[in-house]
Amino acid sequence: MLPPHFIEDVTPTILELFPICVLLPSMIPVCRLALASVVYHATRPQGGFDFLPTHELMKTALFSDPSKLAALSTKLNTDMYRSEHMTATGIPPYVCLFMEIAGIPAKVKEMFQEVLRDVHILPRPDESALMQTVLSKLTSIEARISEQAPVQGSVDGRGSGHVDGVQSVYNTKLKRFSCLPEGYTLPKKLIDVFSHWWCSSMWGSRKIPPLRSECVSVLDFDVGQHRVWSDCKHVMLQMQQGMDDDMLAALQDSTTITVSLCTRIYSNGMTARLWPCLSSRDHARMKVSYASKVFQKQPGAVRKRKRARE
Repeated sequence: MLPPHFIEDVTPTILELFPICVLLPSMIPVCRLALASVVYHATRPQGGFDFLPTHELMKTALFSDPSKLAALSTKLNTDMYRSEHMTATGIPPYVCLFMEIAGIPAKVKEMFQEVLRDVHILPRPDESALMQTVLSKLTSIEARISEQAPVQGSVDGRGSGHVDGVQSVYNTKLKRFSCLPEGYTLPKKLIDVFSHWWCSSMWGSRKIPPLRSECVSVLDFDVGQHRVWSDCKHVMLQMQQGMDDDMLAALQDSTTITVSLCTRIYSNGMTARLWPCLSSRDHARMKVSYASKVFQKQPGAVRKRKRARE
């Protein structure tokens, strides 16, 4: 049986999703197979990905733009046994043994849970039926309240922050209307934050506005995300100072801005050393927290670069 693989050239997309491949072209074949596997499992009708929107993979450019994922899925092989682009080598005999070993921890877990039930540490299914019924009814009531809550065009009266396709929904945890979904967490990688800052993205089935929108503030995040939001704003403001007018105009044009464009501008900016205090080789894996610390240590690095161009 053949692994998922592309039957058409997807090199431009690989260079866009994995900017490090521009410096390391030898990684393109590996990334091509990895991307094919991700696309295959993400688009399967059954048995596909079950990652929560909080997972870092769901915040990447591939999942922020649903059209990109759909376009790549059409380029996958449909015959898992024959292909002009790959030859099947057969399944080694030890694979079956590994599959049996992989099932052992689950069996041990089931036996351990049964022991805990015998000593009354864990309730049996019939004993917790009433509690499960109450929780399910409370969950359904909360869902109906959220669906029936009035939709507002903006948050806290900030009408200029309205984005087409984005609705303000009542956040039961924060006790306020918000244009961000409940439980939303900021990406950890700088390349993903750059895209989310300038472009609309998806969070599960919900569309979220660009993070630079006026309808987004620190009040839209859980307390644990306040420091992360502060780092994101600080880094993005510093990066904006290093951009020229053409780059800013392209990023602020709501009619043409896409995740692909954001990723390309980010990669080109890193390669051109617009932000010299940041490493250009590791920019695909760079964390926002690291970039914030670098800018705090060298606050004048971007401004000096900008004055030198002028």
